[in-house]
Amino acid sequence: MLERRELMGDDEERSLGARETRLRRASDKELARSAMRSAARYGYFVFDDLATDEAGLIDYLTVGPPDVTVIVVRDDRGYVSRGDRYEKELLLDGQPFEDDPRRQAQELAKDVSQKLFERQRSVSSMICFLYAQLEVKDHEIPLGTTPLWELPWALDPEGEVVLTPADVEEIAEKIQKVYGRPPIVTPQREER
Repeated sequence: MLERRELMGDDEERSLGARETRLRRASDKELARSAMRSAARYGYFVFDDLATDEAGLIDYLTVGPPDVTVIVVRDDRGYVSRGDRYEKELLLDGQPFEDDPRRQAQELAKDVSQKLFERQRSVSSMICFLYAQLEVKDHEIPLGTTPLWELPWALDPEGEVVLTPADVEEIAEKIQKVYGRPPIVTPQREER
């Protein structure tokens, strides 16, 4: 059974005590982890909370058949839409974000590309919104974004296969070595 959660306004959120804030953050993190677990059936390794020297904390790093992808998880509330100034601009309730999530994702992806591939291979990025409503225009949401429960689908397990299972495993081993953390999700193996 899915739990229905009411969205909190900014004033209500500010009035939360430290304990309630920690509990809410832990709940948000578990929501994202739950969505990520289903990526295992498509051959993905998923890593979480990876520290970088320059770009910040990587919420999730996935490696699967189509690609290596940095996922930035956002708990913003409101309406996310495309901007008018350029194609990749994102707005929250019609205004630019205080901290540009697309720029954050791109900086993290560049950091991963440097550490894992010495920039010889690009790393993609995606922004996952836990609560915000995403604009649908011409049957598409803003490029590089996804709502939480469509996250595994957004990784496109049915799309082009670029990496073999051996490639995926090799990159996952390198991620574990470079960042010093084991994966939280590993590919499901077919029973023989």
